[in-house]
Amino acid sequence: MRGTKAFFAAVVLTAIVGLASTANAQLQFVGVGSSAMFNTVSAAAFTDLCSSRSGSACHHWSAKGKNSADNQNWAQGVDSRNSSIPVEAGNFFVAWDSNSSPIKIWSYLSVDTIVGQRLFFAVPRATQQIDSGALSAAGQNLVPAAILLNRQTSTDQPDETTGIPSAVLSAVQTSFTAAISDVRPEDAKFEVNRILAAFSASGTGLGYGNPANATCFQPPDSWTVSNILGCPIYGTWGGRSVPVQYSLTGTDPFTGSAAWKYKTIEVGAEPIIFVYNASNANGLGVLGADGNVAFKNLNRITAAEVFNGTLGRGQDLDPSLTLALQGISSNPPVFPILREPLSGTMTTTEFNMFRTIEMQKDVPNSASQETGVNLGNSCALNSNCPDPLYLPGPGSSIRYRAIGTGAEISGVSNVGGVKHIADSIGYAFFSFGNMNPIGGAAGVGRYVTLDGVDPINAAYGTYVSDGVTYAPGQLSLCQAPCVLAGGTSLPTVRNGSYTFDSVSYAPGQLPLCSAPCILPGGTSLPNVRNGSYGAWSIIRAVTDATGVNATNTQALVTAAQNEVNNTTADFVPFVCTNTTGLCTGETGLHVFHSHFTPTGVAGAPHNGNTALAESGGDVHGAVFTNQADVDYHTDTNLELVKIRQ
Repeated sequence: MRGTKAFFAAVVLTAIVGLASTANAQLQFVGVGSSAMFNTVSAAAFTDLCSSRSGSACHHWSAKGKNSADNQNWAQGVDSRNSSIPVEAGNFFVAWDSNSSPIKIWSYLSVDTIVGQRLFFAVPRATQQIDSGALSAAGQNLVPAAILLNRQTSTDQPDETTGIPSAVLSAVQTSFTAAISDVRPEDAKFEVNRILAAFSASGTGLGYGNPANATCFQPPDSWTVSNILGCPIYGTWGGRSVPVQYSLTGTDPFTGSAAWKYKTIEVGAEPIIFVYNASNANGLGVLGADGNVAFKNLNRITAAEVFNGTLGRGQDLDPSLTLALQGISSNPPVFPILREPLSGTMTTTEFNMFRTIEMQKDVPNSASQETGVNLGNSCALNSNCPDPLYLPGPGSSIRYRAIGTGAEISGVSNVGGVKHIADSIGYAFFSFGNMNPIGGAAGVGRYVTLDGVDPINAAYGTYVSDGVTYAPGQLSLCQAPCVLAGGTSLPTVRNGSYTFDSVSYAPGQLPLCSAPCILPGGTSLPNVRNGSYGAWSIIRAVTDATGVNATNTQALVTAAQNEVNNTTADFVPFVCTNTTGLCTGETGLHVFHSHFTPTGVAGAPHNGNTALAESGGDVHGAVFTNQADVDYHTDTNLELVKIRQ
């Protein structure tokens, strides 16, 4: 991709000469960032904003990869601060209302969370470029039509097949107005510092900024590596992400210009879920005594040891799975699929699961999924290589890496990912769009509870003990003998059969959604709402502190929050403010992660529950209720900050 900036720009400029002026279009949102949020943001733009207006005529289009006609990226972000900084290709979605004057437009470029923040915080701000072939090419339907409800036609709508209008193409060649992130800006800045720092076996530095690395580039990439522009992070099956420095405060490390003034807007909470390929009946898909998959639970310590390469066999994962595999004399290798360190998904999972305070204390040199990933080592492609990752482990296991949520779930060009590798296990932020390729009874994907807590369902309901039915929370009594079938007492795994959107699912099956998938307010993702699930994060929009970008970004966030339970109920809205009935029963999120000051990132931490504005990192902060923080502040004039797990 190196060297394509000037050529691509020339192609774009040639294409738009003579096209309708941008005065004929009105940009509402030009977002960049989290791949995990690609489906959610796209659905919010199309369904909740564009098509919700009476009389609207809304359309959408999406693309990824390269245009075969000119071998250029369909969509990319361009950071112009230094000519050596490579462009960032991404998945692109655009929605527009052709029955408004001027045409209203919303767009989103999916890259990595931290890359998206870098493109937003760069001074000058990075720009979006879309290939001119979009004028006539059919959309690729990257966002499942099932979650793109047109409220005017009451149908789920696919991409346009004849391209996008010239006014739309012209308008979206512009600077980004917001970044969508699944980690706070301070956590993202800490992580890019860590990636570029000198390699350390303890995980405090990952070594991508070392120009002496034995492994760095794959053809045709090449540039001067330094502590502000690092080696690429490659995916096993394709794709790459490049660590580049930026500033939240002070001055830009490349241009010396003053950093942007910004604000964060909380969108809502989503859980990280662990998913696996259950297609091998003699592997992770083996059935238990109940006729359903035996692998239903994963504890966090085991997860850490699997993703750091210490454990690598099926029987290592869970006692129920162990028994089932022993029953058929099988102990197959497991294939963990890691995300890239510039990913907010990885950062959330790393610090909530793999690099907790407990793990750093007890096993300091393996408290990371990046354990053993050292670019100082040479690379034997597809045999033993740190980048693109292909690391053999115990029991013939192999650790792979995916760049982006789409590659984590579906691989690249039908190769790799959870979908295509039997006995693979990965992780992703839950959304219906993200899970669609492996979901449902026919899909190969299954999910597990984490430390016995279900990420999607409550799984704590009415139960029967010794022939007596008890309501939730009631303690069962015993008048001896109280007989239970062998192996059923004190279960730690409660994810069983369930119903969603009038469809029944077996244990571990991922629910599908054909929009609208309506849930009563306040009922979605119950164990995220109560804070008991171990891996979740608040999604945030990062935008200008004031002005039209802040106003339009807030409008997108508010629409998504108000509509989520009535369209695709797959995140917990931070707040819900609609007064016409959309928010009935929805009280929003009432738990938070304690904030702290990440090493090397300036600023005092504040949780955002008092008059002081939210600041600091929170990616592995302990979980409290909002009210606990308010009460503690009332009692002490302090906040529940700097408490990490």
